[in-house]
Amino acid sequence: MRVASINIESIKKGKCRFEGKHFLNTNSFLSMLLESNIDKCLMLENIALVFNPPVFKRQFCMKVQNSVGYFQSSDILSAAEDSNIFINKTQAISLNLLVKKNDILITGFGTIGDTRLVSKYQDGTSYANNVCRIRIKDNNLYGYVYAFLSSKYGIAQLNKNASGSVVRYIEAPGIKRTLIPNFTDSLKEEIDELIRQSSSLREDATSDLNEAERLLKVVSGLRELSTNDFDYFGNRSNQRKVSCFTRNIKEVGTTTINAFNHSERIRNTKKNMHCITKPLRELLQDNNTFSTGSFPRIEVKEGCGIMLINQKDIFDNIIVVSDKK
Repeated sequence: MRVASINIESIKKGKCRFEGKHFLNTNSFLSMLLESNIDKCLMLENIALVFNPPVFKRQFCMKVQNSVGYFQSSDILSAAEDSNIFINKTQAISLNLLVKKNDILITGFGTIGDTRLVSKYQDGTSYANNVCRIRIKDNNLYGYVYAFLSSKYGIAQLNKNASGSVVRYIEAPGIKRTLIPNFTDSLKEEIDELIRQSSSLREDATSDLNEAERLLKVVSGLRELSTNDFDYFGNRSNQRKVSCFTRNIKEVGTTTINAFNHSERIRNTKKNMHCITKPLRELLQDNNTFSTGSFPRIEVKEGCGIMLINQKDIFDNIIVVSDKK
């Protein structure tokens, strides 16, 4: 049970609501800790430029000189730094869709509060209009602000200030009201430096991964996809139709006629690999691969369990810490 003293001013702001679920739900309770110490906090709008681009009709195109990568709000948590979707660069510039290195991005529609710190690999790319951009003034302590907005206290404020009863949403005017604790300069600088270091390490990891993929393609004789592999709208041409014969089914070793299992692109990839290959099972030591199978999950109190990582979290840039057993 949560118990707290509620200021009369808070009751007035809540239109004289008295039920506990309005003031003591998780988001309101965590936000209350900051609101009761507002004199020790900074308003986000005072230290950063916060904005959403206007709603627009996207002009998709192929990957050409006058195009930029386009990301949706669902890509915010993705560990991948590149996109297979492109829009016209002129349109992106005119609508202020481009993001810059060290910008903080926040999802504000459906799932609220997912954050991303823009790396050098996404500098100059574009995001959907329902992704809010936060650009710290003078590029000062952006790591600290990002760390707080990614914490449960930052996410709680965003969800508390969100609107909508069915589909929750929040845009720049609501996000601007987020309170940032004004800790000592030494603590803020320490947190900021740790985030900068982690961001740099992620960029180094991405660089190493890209180089590893390039070397694999060189050794195996594979080529990069060209514009001939796509139709006018940017769809991969092999996804448009599939011709399947009985001998193809036997070669693949499956009885399914699912298009993915008979992809011409995959068959050509295997055919064009000019190097020695081995099945994955021969490379695994002692066949060291296993699955736990299904099991009931029992949620426990914070500090009494271990973190549970779901399947969807594998591709995430940030894994949210949760005590579930």
